[in-house]
Amino acid sequence: MNNEVKLQWHPAFCAAARLEFNEDMEELEFYSEYNLSRKPLQIDLLIVEKNRNVRLRNQIGHIFRQNNIIEYKCPGDVMSIDDFYKAVAYACMYKALGERVDAVKADELSISMMRESYPASMAAMLNKQGIEIEKVYDGIYYLKNFFIPTQIVVMKELSPGLHNSFRVLSRNAKRKDIETFVKDVESYIGKSEKADADAVLQVSMSANYELYDKVRRENTMCEALRRLMKDEIEETLEKATKEAIQTGLEKGLEEGRAKGHAEGHAEGRAEGRAEGHAEGRAEGQAQTQKKTSIALAKMGMSVENIASAVDATIAQVQNWINGNDIKTAETVK
Repeated sequence: MNNEVKLQWHPAFCAAARLEFNEDMEELEFYSEYNLSRKPLQIDLLIVEKNRNVRLRNQIGHIFRQNNIIEYKCPGDVMSIDDFYKAVAYACMYKALGERVDAVKADELSISMMRESYPASMAAMLNKQGIEIEKVYDGIYYLKNFFIPTQIVVMKELSPGLHNSFRVLSRNAKRKDIETFVKDVESYIGKSEKADADAVLQVSMSANYELYDKVRRENTMCEALRRLMKDEIEETLEKATKEAIQTGLEKGLEEGRAKGHAEGHAEGRAEGRAEGHAEGRAEGQAQTQKKTSIALAKMGMSVENIASAVDATIAQVQNWINGNDIKTAETVK
């Protein structure tokens, strides 16, 4: 059974894209999950250039025209030849569904196929069809002999330091990329920039929690990261505590009332309720520790760190996690 929390990669990708083009933000408009029609046909991301006379500084934007179709695949998802032609179809439909005839010019379209690793199978099939692929920058490949300007962007191959927000969107993020991105985050002052940075960090941190936790502990300069992780852990603890205490108290009260009714005396009822409250609080505390341990394990925290956080033994934490089929590096030893 797969108990892994499903990460929201697409919103984080769109946030990362806005951060990537932060220097060119005044020249671009971003439309996440752009609807092509009234039916559910959505482009992952549409980026519209406001001024075609300005050359974008970001390497990924060098191929851009006025209307730029972005197709993104999450880490682990396949990018097939059919995905390529789906993006081509979206570009053609976007052109065809303009407000008037030829409102969207054919030569003002581009396509970007974006994935963490190189889509070798798709590339091989494109080569068989006579479409050549040329590397123009690290991680950026142009399709030659194709009627719409198209690029393949391999996010893990992008130049370190130039594309930090895309490089950290991985289940195997590099420490240097994380440190560089966190440093960038601390320099953001705009509200929208901070919101996008938080969206990227939340997903990247959930996918690489142990590494982020290590960076947080060892790098005293990562104030933004320490704050973000502290808030997330405290939120998880608070939620689990409230739920567990409520559950324990309700069960304790129910047992106390039952005992009081059985004795049939006011004193018995009072004692039953008192005992129920005490048992409820004790059970609530245990449930708090258990639920919090499970929640933190799903976030990727080590058994040792969980035990320290919930004030329990490593053996107790392992039993709670194993009882919920949650696999970590420590629980399978």
